Amino acid sequence: TDPAIEVARYLMSLGHRRIAFISPYHQYPWSQKRLEGLQAAFSPAEPDGRIFAYTAECNPRAAQAPAEIVEFFQSRTTGLPQAQTMEYSALLEQIREEVIPQIQTREVLHGLLDRALADAAGKEITAWVMVNDRNACLALEYLASKGMSVPRDLSMVSFDESRDALRLNLTSFNFNASGVAAAMM
Repeated sequence: TDPAIEVARYLMSLGHRRIAFISPYHQYPWSQKRLEGLQAAFSPAEPDGRIFAYTAECNPRAAQAPAEIVEFFQSRTTGLPQAQTMEYSALLEQIREEVIPQIQTREVLHGLLDRALADAAGKEITAWVMVNDRNACLALEYLASKGMSVPRDLSMVSFDESRDALRLNLTSFNFNASGVAAAMM
């Protein structure tokens, strides 16, 4: 069955009828499919239920390092031996590929979370479905910064059942990737 439909059924079984779906990666088919599955499960089964979508198309691969960072590294490499210049270049590349995209994603996600939280009371949203565990972990930090917690103030479900989700006791859908891989062999 569709993982999003399973998540929707789980939330409905707990009495949730108004749910926010939050994804900063909605340009990807897997994010779109999760939203479609949630909406499909709620449409016929729960006439009073509703999925509120808070989505964006954040492309972390397109993130650019600010000019100040590039200039900082370039100014430090002038006159250095090639081996040290290569170390600085590798570090700059790591910042470009890992750090900057994480910062960009966090900023986009926080904008979505701000909107979802602002709408929560008026729309009677009782649960958030996060597109994946990484974003759910960031959402938990965000809620904590607002003096809120899961499940006291809001329920949350995610996808991937990562180690971080398990460590944080976050409800997360398990795709049984190892079982699928074994079945394919």
